[in-house]
Amino acid sequence: MKLNIVIVLYNKAICQSKTVNSLLDNIDSFFDTEITVCIWNNGPSSIRDEVAAFIDSQTFKNFVVCENLSNSPLSFVYNSMLNEDCANIYFDDDTFVTQEYVLSVNDFMKGDREVFLPSIVSLNQRRYPKVNKVAGDFNGELSELSVVSILSGLLIKEDTIRRLKCKFGDVFDHRFNIYGVDTTLFYRLKSINFDRYYVGGILEHDLSGVSAGGAQYISMFRVRERLWDFTLQTIFYRKLGALLGLIQFLKTYKSRLTISFVFEVFVKALFYMGHPNTKKKSTTHTLFPYNE
Repeated sequence: MKLNIVIVLYNKAICQSKTVNSLLDNIDSFFDTEITVCIWNNGPSSIRDEVAAFIDSQTFKNFVVCENLSNSPLSFVYNSMLNEDCANIYFDDDTFVTQEYVLSVNDFMKGDREVFLPSIVSLNQRRYPKVNKVAGDFNGELSELSVVSILSGLLIKEDTIRRLKCKFGDVFDHRFNIYGVDTTLFYRLKSINFDRYYVGGILEHDLSGVSAGGAQYISMFRVRERLWDFTLQTIFYRKLGALLGLIQFLKTYKSRLTISFVFEVFVKALFYMGHPNTKKKSTTHTLFPYNE
């Protein structure tokens, strides 16, 4: 079995990533699996000078390290790093990968299920996956169409990758920047009548949309990006849930969003047919294996 593990760094050295460190601590627990770890540095600073020392310090050696300092859209990163010939796992840079999670992946890989979802816990509550918008204590096989989760820790096998690419041209919707890349993946899975999920393991996650202090503690950057997410979902997927989410979002953040900015987002979304960041040109460098 082969497994491609993608970790996206932002504003962090490789050695500072909780995901990288905890994954490598448990890498030997991936039994009978050929692993490639793909580290993507999304900026803003280069990690070029630290790559060689990092690789030399590891007993595990099967790495690909790339960087693009312009903070590329996550949809672009995920599609670029996807390996169509094997299963793929996606992580952010701040997830603690446990041995329990790895052993659950091992069990999943032996079966015929196609998408693995970890149980996501934040502030001591189970948050994902959700079925019909409700987060339950799911474990093992899950055969539902209306599933939503986040991407960190998600594993998708090659057969489902091929089905998605056949219908949409790519796996992750390239019109989305940061938020919405995960939700729209599940919209796409539902559109191909996919219901072969497997839930296992637990991952602690500091969800950006969950704050112990309430909505007023969410940064303005995240508020704006969430507005883009709900707007694009409403325009391109025409889901009632997305429209209702947009309405509720505008009510929640009405004191922090001007009417002119909301209107501007709608106009730009239609003009660019996606998030403006998805239209920018940028250069990606492969740092390891070295391409000089």
